[in-house]
Amino acid sequence: MNNSIGLLKQSLVAALAAVIGLSSLSLTTIARADNNNDNEVVAVNLQNHLSAGYPLQDVFLQSSTNAEQVVRADVGAQNDANLQGAMLFASNSAIAHDYFKLGAAPLGPFAKGRQLQITFSDWLAANGAGTVVNDNDRTNIDLSFNKLVPFGVYSVWCNRVTYPPALAMSLQPCGSLGGANNTFIANDVGEARYTANVQRFAGTSGNSAMMISVVYHSDRETHGERPGEWGLYSHEQLVAFIPQKPAPNPPVPASSCMQQVITSRENALVGAVQTYTTRVTNALDVRRSALVAAWGLTNSRDRNKMINDAQKAFRKSRNDARKDYNRAWHDIMKKYRADRAECKPPASIRVDEEVVI
Repeated sequence: MNNSIGLLKQSLVAALAAVIGLSSLSLTTIARADNNNDNEVVAVNLQNHLSAGYPLQDVFLQSSTNAEQVVRADVGAQNDANLQGAMLFASNSAIAHDYFKLGAAPLGPFAKGRQLQITFSDWLAANGAGTVVNDNDRTNIDLSFNKLVPFGVYSVWCNRVTYPPALAMSLQPCGSLGGANNTFIANDVGEARYTANVQRFAGTSGNSAMMISVVYHSDRETHGERPGEWGLYSHEQLVAFIPQKPAPNPPVPASSCMQQVITSRENALVGAVQTYTTRVTNALDVRRSALVAAWGLTNSRDRNKMINDAQKAFRKSRNDARKDYNRAWHDIMKKYRADRAECKPPASIRVDEEVVI
């Protein structure tokens, strides 16, 4: 109830702000600490998961193989022109975050929920920036956002992350405990500003960081001291790490590494064989047509020439396909051996040296 009342008040603020041309929370400010030598000022750049180097969390693309399922977009998908206008979906149930792809199926598929009426490109267009100022025992947060979901309901979280292999994350609303003042509503063009004064951020080590996350609530409800059910109604859109440099990806165990390397090798070999088979099949089709046409000729000399030409053309096409296949096989195996070396499998594990097809 308190959250609903709070959101009603914020909706009135958003409406007033839109009328006078201000962002939804620009009517609310806090005192900023002076920039003297006792203050630590950190510039904050909020970005989507893909830009930060992680799979997209909490919003999903429809699976290309099953219309009732959805999948997470992985790093690089933001460059796929075919995905820019794709609609995003919620999941059908809560899906835990998996930034580091440690789960059995980190990208899905998952059961499809409702359409969010947001395109892939619009979701990725959102951004934010600001400062975090440590002043004695307090931290001042001042953030501005652009291209959020218009009139979207959001909450801001000050999380502590410990990177793998000892992965851990503590969730805490920015502002007061209980989530009393960690929410805002974007204006009609997705702009907003959020300010808060919180207990000073705890120190971080090389394997930990503070993470500010901005969560969109598609049910237009905030959820107090918890962000809500990930993927179902709560969708983390922007993140920023303090310090900003993320920890490197955790080392992949040799067995898992070898699984990935062998999968890549076998897929490449399948593709090479399919290409070879297609080329030989096409050459056979051409030869068949030529031989049939040859036996339609009444002049034996012309017929024999056409038959010989057809056989010669087939042998050349087949041999060229075989040479290209052998070259592809050599390149695939060369890459496989290099990738295998990177995995550093224990000497006690048998590693196949060559693949014969």
